[in-house]
Amino acid sequence: MVIVRSKRLLHQYIVDAYTSIEQERLRWFRLNQKKIRADLYNNVQDAAMKGDTDAKSIGKRVILPASFTGSPRYMAEKYHDAMAICRWYGNPDLFITITTNPKWDEISDHLKMYGSDDPNDHPDLEARVFKMKLDELISDFNKGIFFPRPKAEERVATCSHTSMA
Repeated sequence: MVIVRSKRLLHQYIVDAYTSIEQERLRWFRLNQKKIRADLYNNVQDAAMKGDTDAKSIGKRVILPASFTGSPRYMAEKYHDAMAICRWYGNPDLFITITTNPKWDEISDHLKMYGSDDPNDHPDLEARVFKMKLDELISDFNKGIFFPRPKAEERVATCSHTSMA
């Protein structure tokens, strides 16, 4: 409970924990290239065909799978998925964003339980309430509560990758 009440130290702890986890994931991919079958990506042959014959300029390539969030392949895959949905169903009519409001009742009520006034001291609470509200909004869209039911429910579901900034 001490770490949750430590305000800015909690923020630093969260950032450090996140970067440690990402560093370990990247290290695992670097050390397990055979397990992810990275040899199927003949990068050295491709570089040689382009004329990059100096081995120093090539360096050691590490292949990240398309499932690694934030990698160029992941972003390209999401882009292609979105374009395929647009090609099939047409362009979207709306672009909707949602952000966290620190004055939401759910956040205020829980802050009183913690004995704190500043919602920024509890990013875990803000993130959970944001996720609940986002899931509820997407559910309402898919049920056709605010607008007619979407032609492509996948389109609404893929937009749920929004996170807090």
